[in-house]
Amino acid sequence: MVVLAVLVGVLAIAVAALGPDYEGFFVPSAANEPTLNVGDHVLMHKGHSGLHRGDLIVFTAPAVDRIVIMRVVGVAGDHLSDRDGKLFVNGAPVTENYLAKGTVTSNLSDNAVPPGMVFVMGDNRGDSLDSRSYGPVPLSAVKGKLVFRYWPIGRLGGF
Repeated sequence: MVVLAVLVGVLAIAVAALGPDYEGFFVPSAANEPTLNVGDHVLMHKGHSGLHRGDLIVFTAPAVDRIVIMRVVGVAGDHLSDRDGKLFVNGAPVTENYLAKGTVTSNLSDNAVPPGMVFVMGDNRGDSLDSRSYGPVPLSAVKGKLVFRYWPIGRLGGF
């Protein structure tokens, strides 16, 4: 028990030492299972420059006006659709190894991502309120990109 307390203390000091460009978050929902579980603690690098498809981001969701975590599946200029339960970007199927086996992508009529926006979806597609419901997310709403999970210790690591 003492080892765990020391480890948690060291992690807390390390997170604080990273400075103002980083912020910790608690994962509140199952929208990104199995990648992120309810109760995970993650570290975010602030800002929205250099976002790519596949990045996990923290942003203020337009529809619910609260902070959420989702995966970027489309960037400005992309055309998104679904076919046979799979995500297609610019006409090509996307390999999404982070999804649980059997996960189906649906409800994605042809969507074009406008400039200054990203299209996001949760990894747990059946339990995720995301851009399929409220549309693309403005970059101005993006707080930052997840870079590391620091709790629980058994799932420690980057994304």
